[in-house]
Amino acid sequence: MKSSFFPKFILSLLVSIFSSCKRDEASANKIQKQDSEIARLRGEIAIIEEEINNFPPDVGAILEESKKINKRQSEEIANLEKDIFELDKRKNDLQNQYEIYRAKYKIK
Repeated sequence: MKSSFFPKFILSLLVSIFSSCKRDEASANKIQKQDSEIARLRGEIAIIEEEINNFPPDVGAILEESKKINKRQSEEIANLEKDIFELDKRKNDLQNQYEIYRAKYKIK
């Protein structure tokens, strides 16, 4: 009985060794594919992170501040134009008064 058990045992052992080698090859191929996929994805992530880091900074706050400054300067310009208009009017009035005075007293 021992003699028939031993060859069957050896045969089953060899079958399991060969089948496990095939599984290991398949597993190794699967692991290799997964490793290459992981490396590809890490590369894509690195590219995306670099693109994100190259975006210009958010200038929303600077833009809002610039709009406020622009509005304030526009108001100042409007006030200065009003002052200039009033000063021109006063200058013309004084010029007219001077002309009247000069005509009245004949200043040369």
